[in-house]
Amino acid sequence: MNKVIILFLLFAFSGITKAENLSIYFGAASIHPFSKLDLNEDHKMLAVDYKGLFAGYFRNSFDEDSFALGYRAKIFEKNHWEFGLLVGASYGYRDCTSGFKGYYEYREYNVNEDGTLDDPNDFKVIRKKGGYGDYLESPQVFKRADRRICPGVVPMLTYTQYQIKPTVMVVGDAVALSARYDF
Repeated sequence: MNKVIILFLLFAFSGITKAENLSIYFGAASIHPFSKLDLNEDHKMLAVDYKGLFAGYFRNSFDEDSFALGYRAKIFEKNHWEFGLLVGASYGYRDCTSGFKGYYEYREYNVNEDGTLDDPNDFKVIRKKGGYGDYLESPQVFKRADRRICPGVVPMLTYTQYQIKPTVMVVGDAVALSARYDF
């Protein structure tokens, strides 16, 4: 998987010849203040930003590989604080909006030995919970939904005084802390 990530980032920024206007985001830890679920909070993020074009890999809150592409717009900078918006899309979530509806339904299906569903309409609801995506706590729950491309706007607040810049992002119902290094 690491080779795929490296190839993805190299391909996305293959036209870069100078390190000027280049930033790297590495690592991300999050909290989910409005969720009672046991979610992943170590996102293993690695992202590159070149003149506002952003591409990266992260392990999402549901502990699945995800990729993001977008544009980071700097809205304002004052007294070593920079506020911006990352506008783009991510790939890796199975549902883009369930957290905003306030609930998600978890279903148990009968699954054949080859992994296919016996009858997609034959299921039992095992619980309803809030949360962005498709957190599944039980191995009996079949992850039926395919991953999809989800549009998003991520507010970002960065403290810019030092070479390594702490960055706070709000992603869905998570608040994440990452580090940015500017070349």
